[in-house]
Amino acid sequence: MAQRRRFSAEYKREAVAMLQSPGVSVNQIAAELGIEANVLGRWRRELRQEPDQAFVGNGRPRDEELAHLRRELARITKERVFCEKRQRASRARRDDVSDDPTMPQRVSHPDDVPVFAGLAQWVLWLGRAAADWAGSGERPVTGADSSAACRA
Repeated sequence: MAQRRRFSAEYKREAVAMLQSPGVSVNQIAAELGIEANVLGRWRRELRQEPDQAFVGNGRPRDEELAHLRRELARITKERVFCEKRQRASRARRDDVSDDPTMPQRVSHPDDVPVFAGLAQWVLWLGRAAADWAGSGERPVTGADSSAACRA
């Protein structure tokens, strides 16, 4: 199988410029250069349509945009997979407390964590103290009562 030939932009421009000579046809110039007439015609058409953009290199802007969109899709797909993995991992370790070996790995009751155990005991004591105080017959002072007491 023959390998595809590549021509520089300068070569293509010179080949199209040869067509400007009087009395020559596309077939004659193409035969001289050893290329097909339709290739030379395509070069002439590209140069007429977009003189500045003709023969800029391999590929077209459409191909560049497609490549950009594919890269963007790959990046977003990686981010989504990463977030899904992280979400699953955090869901699995939701009750994990610490990597400290002296601490329990999972919290099933507040008394499992020393800080929470002290907090729970304090809340219970506070509840009992409030109940004892309310049981003494005195009425607790609320926000509305305190403002009335200040005015009197």
